[in-house]
Amino acid sequence: MTVEDIALANGISSRYLHELFKGSDRTIGQWIRTLRLEAALADLQDPRRGETVGEIAYRWGFGGQAQFSRHFKSHFGKRPREIKPTSPQTAER
Repeated sequence: MTVEDIALANGISSRYLHELFKGSDRTIGQWIRTLRLEAALADLQDPRRGETVGEIAYRWGFGGQAQFSRHFKSHFGKRPREIKPTSPQTAER
């Protein structure tokens, strides 16, 4: 998800989208990152997902697991590994 993607989906220019965020307490980039982090959190909390933290990070557009972990901890106050439950297969062993 990029500024251009959001603008195009809403039939507005990226410049106008930036204008809409001018009075906001955060930038469009910060807003997009928050949406991505919240989606990643939902995936991490879903015990049915067999993905690693890294796979979830990449799927939600983060360049690497370290970058994702920094942003995640800054936003939620915990590391992704503190959120992800043990997979059902591991718990049964």
